[in-house]
Amino acid sequence: MAAPAPEAAPAAPAPAPAPAAGPPPAPEAPAPPQPAVRPAPIVLPARPAGLSAPVPPPAPAPVLGPVAQSSAVAAIPAPAELPRGGANLWIPPLAGLVLLSAGTMLRRWGWLQARGVRLLGAVEAQALSLALVVCGAGMIVSPVVWIGYTGRTVNATQARALASWEQAGSFAAVPVGTVPAQQTSPSARMVLTIPSLGLRRYVPEDSTPDYLRRYGVGWIPWTALPDGEGVVGIAGHRTTYGAPFFRLDVLEVGDVVHLDYGGQRYTYRVERFATVRPTQVEVLQGSRTIALVTCTPAYSAASRLVVLGSLETVAGLGKTQ
Repeated sequence: MAAPAPEAAPAAPAPAPAPAAGPPPAPEAPAPPQPAVRPAPIVLPARPAGLSAPVPPPAPAPVLGPVAQSSAVAAIPAPAELPRGGANLWIPPLAGLVLLSAGTMLRRWGWLQARGVRLLGAVEAQALSLALVVCGAGMIVSPVVWIGYTGRTVNATQARALASWEQAGSFAAVPVGTVPAQQTSPSARMVLTIPSLGLRRYVPEDSTPDYLRRYGVGWIPWTALPDGEGVVGIAGHRTTYGAPFFRLDVLEVGDVVHLDYGGQRYTYRVERFATVRPTQVEVLQGSRTIALVTCTPAYSAASRLVVLGSLETVAGLGKTQ
C-alpha cells in the first residue's frame, strides 16, 4: 500500500517593498499655543475713608444740545391759596367800640361808689375811663388813616412806574429802583387798563405781599402771560394800598379790559364773575382768559372775587386791526 503524500507547506507572504532611497521626512511643527482670553479689569475709584463698600463709578454726563431760546416763563406750581388782596379792616373798629363802651361805663363809677361798691377810687376810674375812650376812638379811625396813608404811597409808586414805562417803551424794563430786588421774570411786566372804572395800573412781575404793598396789583406768577395759552391772573387790593380793585364788583358782562404787554395790546371782554374760597385755585384754569382777583366782601379777606374775561383782539400798541 502506498504511503500518503505529505501536505504542501503554506506559501510565505511576499516581502514588503523597500522604501525608496532618500532623506527622511521632516517632523510636523506643533501649532503655537493660543493666549488665554481674560475679561477686561474693572477699575473702581478709590474708596473714601470710613466706607466698607466700594463706591460705584459715576454715571457719564449726558451730552446736551443747544438751549432753546423762549420767552415763556417756567411753570410754577400753584400754591395752596389765591393771593390775598384785602385786609380784615372791620376788626379794629369792632375792638374800638368795645373799648369805647367800657370807658363810657366807667364814667358812672361815682354812682357805683355811692351804692357802696368801691373797687377803684374816683381819680383812678376817671383816668382809666379816659384811656379806654381815647384808645377806642383811635382804633375806630385807624382803618381810615391806614387807607389814606397806603393809598398815597402806592399812587406815588404807580406814577413813577407808569412814567418809566411810557418813557422807555413797553418792551423795556422799568429802571432799577422802582421795583423790589426779588424778580421772577423781567418780561412779565404789563399795564392794566379798565376804561369803565377809569383804572390804569402798572402790573409788576409778581403778586407777593411785598409787590402788592408797593404797587397795589401784581401778576400771579403761576399763571400764563398774555401771549400764552392759559389764564392771565392779576391780583389787586380791594381797600388798602391804593384800592385798585375796590369797584371791581361793579363791572358788567361785556366790559372791556386791556393789557399792554410786549408791544401788543390784548383786549379781553368780561364774561362772568365768581366768588370762591381762598383755596379754590382751580378757578384760574382755562385758555386765553384774564382773571382779576381780589378779596371779598369789602374790608374782609374771607373770600375771593374773580372776574373772568376772554381774549377778543390783539393789536400793536398805537395801531388798529
